[in-house]
Amino acid sequence: MSTSENPAGPSLQKNDKITESREVYAQADADKLWKCALTILDSGSQEQQQSIINDLGGFHSLLHAWAVFVPKISSFSDNTQLLCVEKFLRVLTHPLLADKHVMHVRFCGQNGGKGFVLLYNMCQKLLTVSEESDRTTGEQLQGMVDIVLKTLLQLLIKFGLARSFERMPQLLRNLDDLVDSVAIEAPAKDVESFRTRLNTIKRFVDSIVDRGGVTA
Repeated sequence: MSTSENPAGPSLQKNDKITESREVYAQADADKLWKCALTILDSGSQEQQQSIINDLGGFHSLLHAWAVFVPKISSFSDNTQLLCVEKFLRVLTHPLLADKHVMHVRFCGQNGGKGFVLLYNMCQKLLTVSEESDRTTGEQLQGMVDIVLKTLLQLLIKFGLARSFERMPQLLRNLDDLVDSVAIEAPAKDVESFRTRLNTIKRFVDSIVDRGGVTA
């Protein structure tokens, strides 16, 4: 179809490309933002660390806005999103935020459901990445498996198992596959640590179900 037959066609296509470009730049900015926040939480002054905590809890800060947005990512269309979410999870699970339950509720939902879904979608993408060459380094993949295991255990401890999240068995199977995948290149001690934590998570899930601790 020619431009004269459908003048809106090229314009709409151009707008789509502009929107896509803006999203890519926005995700890159968010990645830098989480990297900076993580650096401050790890080694900043007490005043700087408190500022980060306040920004996460404040409704009008850029940090809070991105923290609300990140759990909504579902497609993981590229590795930029994976790296961005990895840093977000490292901030969320940082020891300085361990007792900030209200903050976890705000970002993961009242029963942690949004957090579980985010981890599930992330693992689905990681399984694809692990099968593709030159898409991410083995070290990056190991780091992402590490933070998924850490976050999943924290969510289970804080929220129990959400009844609305029915894909926990599949999530655990995906994690089994991911640990097997990184075991090819990862140091033996790291692989052992991953397997130990995953087995701990499985036992924790079983114990929650056995005692009827599944939340609505």
